[in-house]
Amino acid sequence: MDSDDASLPPVEEIKTIDGEKWKPAEFKGKRGKWRDPSVYIDGELAGYLWYGDLPRGFEPAWIEERESLDFKPGDKGPKFKINKVRRFRFADYFESMGIDLKKVKSIQVQGSGSHVAAVDGKDFRKQRDGFAWTYGRQVTGKAKVLFPEDINTNTVFDLIQSVSLYIDKTPPTISENDKAVVDGKETLDIPYYGPAARGGIRFYVDNYLVALLKRNQSEELGAKLGKATADEGFVWPLNTFLEHHGVDPDSIVSGQLVYGDKLVESKTKEELSKESFETTPRAKGHILFGADKTKVEVVKMFTKGDKR
Repeated sequence: MDSDDASLPPVEEIKTIDGEKWKPAEFKGKRGKWRDPSVYIDGELAGYLWYGDLPRGFEPAWIEERESLDFKPGDKGPKFKINKVRRFRFADYFESMGIDLKKVKSIQVQGSGSHVAAVDGKDFRKQRDGFAWTYGRQVTGKAKVLFPEDINTNTVFDLIQSVSLYIDKTPPTISENDKAVVDGKETLDIPYYGPAARGGIRFYVDNYLVALLKRNQSEELGAKLGKATADEGFVWPLNTFLEHHGVDPDSIVSGQLVYGDKLVESKTKEELSKESFETTPRAKGHILFGADKTKVEVVKMFTKGDKR
């Protein structure tokens, strides 16, 4: 599985397999500290903004934008065209997770350089239709924040590194350098959480992240919960994995498997109750799910029927 976790052993300490040397994906090329646009509620990791991770029931808003066309003096033809584009509204996103926006004290979006744009709850609610994000390639690629022109915030930028929503906890103040301030000091971490979560296979129940499985967890946890395979991986019974993370498998009524930001398969309660998944050192950011060994990056499970 792919992970950027700092506790991973260096490349030279990773064993070869069948005499073949290989390099895990996280060591190929250069990557910044922040790779995944993570979402936190009162300092607890709640999910990610990747398109394939978005909550069930959350839909983008389609808006019309005017695009100017090339024309010559005297041309009577159309001088612009109307395009319909997707906008993913933060307010709709959190409401789909069951959040009462009236209780929100602040939403803080962290961008490149760990600069933080803070919006208080009142302005967040006022600007709910225009405060949104989009993706670099329609429904995939990097998440980019869209600030309404009249939103009351300290700074603006485009790329999203994290989003923090504060309901019960006190929102951190923002310094003159646009950094979050915790205990009187600027921090590059996520307030109340620590270093931002990165990498891993995501498991959701009712739109909330319940487990994040990383490469450095696989050997120790796999030996405890699963069965070793010949290629130094593990087979994990899904029910056992869920119970380990405090989820009652009997409460699950359906599921969805996601790979490459696309839904690849839906599962019934009966199917999920019998399923296992496999982790292998050679897998690049995915697990192999079920007897068909379907490549999966995100497992979404639900305790209620489909709301669509």
